[in-house]
Amino acid sequence: MSANPVAWINATLRAVHRRLYWWPRDRLLLQPLRGIRTAVAFGESLGDNLLCANVLAGLHAAGAGPLAMLTPFPELFAGLPFPVRCRPFDPAVISALRRGGPRLFLPSYGNFDATLDRHVPPPRAHLLVEMCRSVGLPGEIALKPLLVLTPAERAACAARAADHLLVQCSNLSARMPAGNKEWPVGRWQTVVNTLGKNYPVAQIGAADDPPLAGVLDWRGRLTLRETAAALSGARLFLGTEGFLMHLARAVDCRAVIVLGGRTAPHQTCYAEHAVLFTALPCAPCWQRNLCAYDRACLERITPDDVIAAAEAQLALPPLRASK
Repeated sequence: MSANPVAWINATLRAVHRRLYWWPRDRLLLQPLRGIRTAVAFGESLGDNLLCANVLAGLHAAGAGPLAMLTPFPELFAGLPFPVRCRPFDPAVISALRRGGPRLFLPSYGNFDATLDRHVPPPRAHLLVEMCRSVGLPGEIALKPLLVLTPAERAACAARAADHLLVQCSNLSARMPAGNKEWPVGRWQTVVNTLGKNYPVAQIGAADDPPLAGVLDWRGRLTLRETAAALSGARLFLGTEGFLMHLARAVDCRAVIVLGGRTAPHQTCYAEHAVLFTALPCAPCWQRNLCAYDRACLERITPDDVIAAAEAQLALPPLRASK
């Protein structure tokens, strides 16, 4: 009890009143979660939702089930080796869960400060580790996003993308676009012009991403799972920090990531990928769009740097064959 009994009693009465006031609405909102013990939600970011599969796996192993995932992307959680009930992400349901019902976990790797246009960077390690630690999961965390494709899914799209290089040249169509991830489209064009002499190249991503010339145009034509299956059969993915980078690692696709200096490789990327990071005094800044240095971290990365990294990756055996 509080040192001030009157304040404690008043706070308790307010909490009880709030529960009683919202109870009829909360009961309806939480009806689809009946039987669920633990619910997880992150928001509407594709990459962060994908990483929540690892959080769910850890909670399942810890005996926290039955589990639910509140997400706009239920297809990311299909086929997981444990049961997960997916429901739409809805802030009203989040509020109802906070008032009562199944336990709610909101994984996090740092808060966003809109005034400074930056995330507070992860204090310890990779953002996937931070997300798992934020819900109390102990022990070693494998740095590989979890996504399960069926053999039929792999066969349908992997064959189509076999020996292809898949490229995404922009993240501006993301739900939370970051200008400080953007490498000039003209430089991407130089890269695909060179690599395309020896390999078929396909552009993936959103339908309104800037188009590249001389490549197969798969923008907006693949579902999330078809994109994952295509990556599972591709020779290489080229892109920036974001969902497709995480998805490539999930399906064992080698990659070249133009990171610049917004984040550090150990915070967001994977050792199996070639990561182009510019170690300037201001990096990693974790700023989304603001930059006082004209994005020098990205400007210093040349097409030749990316081409050389791609050729080095292509000289290695595929990840799925090197296990």
